Parts: sequence; structure tokens; C-alpha cells
Amino acid sequence: SGGIMTDLGTFGGSRSVAYGINDSRQVVGYQDFGYPSVISRAFLYSGGGSTLLGTLGGSGSSGAGINSNGQVAGSADTSSGYGHAFLYSGGIMTDLGTIGGPGSTAFGINDNGQIVGNANTSSGATHAFLYSGGHMTDLGTLGGSVSEALGINNNGQVVGADDTGFKWHAFLYSGGIMTDLNSLTPTNSGWTLSQATAINDSAQID
Repeated sequence: SGGIMTDLGTFGGSRSVAYGINDSRQVVGYQDFGYPSVISRAFLYSGGGSTLLGTLGGSGSSGAGINSNGQVAGSADTSSGYGHAFLYSGGIMTDLGTIGGPGSTAFGINDNGQIVGNANTSSGATHAFLYSGGHMTDLGTLGGSVSEALGINNNGQVVGADDTGFKWHAFLYSGGIMTDLNSLTPTNSGWTLSQATAINDSAQID
């Protein structure tokens, strides 16, 4: 910031990684913890110092995104050994669960506390999810068995990537409908949109 890179440090390990920042300059990611047995734990950097966010009963965790209210989305190990998506808010880490399978991962959060990522289904597939109002919704796929939601705006529109069964395609999920973004481009463009990672409130997609 301002042309200066500030070292956010670690908790005794050799490595730290930042994945998200909000307008209050709060940063989330993971930092190595402990020595010689190194564990990676989610952290929240705020006001010049870092706080470890803990786990869901397992050993490791990582923060993926933070909204303007300081709520953090990420993934943490459970006592079962599987990782689950979490919401960290008001000092409490909440397990968001799955959509029938053993694991889930969070990638993004908006200012309304809605969270996106991917989760295992009972059939062993991996599907994009939207967590809203205390409920995790399976967003389905574009025809393959794997999809992942990577970004969400404050209007609840979701973007991500889907293995269509032939190749990866970027998608937009809006109003309950998943749309292949390649269907919105000219057929002779020469482009294949394989992944969408972010969407702003004007529905511009990266």
C-alpha cells in the first residue's frame, strides 16, 4: 500500500499467504504455525496484528475471503479429517457443512454474508454451492460432474467454472439459473471462456 510492501509475518513457521482484503485493510489467508511440526492456520490481519482463527476440530485451516463487515470465509479441517467451509464472524467459526458428501471448500463471501465454493455430493461428485440464510444450496453443473463457485457479488450473482464433460467452461449463476458464459459470446470469437473468478455489483465478470 502506498508503494510499500509490509511483511505480515507468521506464527513461528516460514511461510504465510494472503488471499483476501477488504476496504478496511483487513487481510485473510494462512500462516505457518509452530516448529518443528508446522501447521497452516487461517489468520486475520487487522490493525497491525494477526489473529489465528482456529479450526473445526482438525489441524489446519485457511481464510479465502473477507467482506466489508470483517466476516471471513475459508476452509478448515474437521475431526473427521475432511475439510469443511466455514464462516468466521464475531469471533466464532461456524461449520457450513456439505451437500451430502464428506467435504467442502469456500472461495468467496459478499457483504451480505453469502458464501460460495464447492462441496462433495452423496454420489461423490463435486458441485458449486451457495450458502445463504444458514442453508447450503447445490448449484448443479452444466452437464459434467464437477463445478466450483469462485466469486459472488452483493446482488447474489455467482461466477465460477464447470467441467462440462468435455472441457472447463466459465459460468454465471443468477436468478436460480446457471448459464454457460460461452453461450453469450460470438460463435466465431475464437475464445473459450474456461473460468470466471470474480463479479462486481455491475455484473462485470473477470
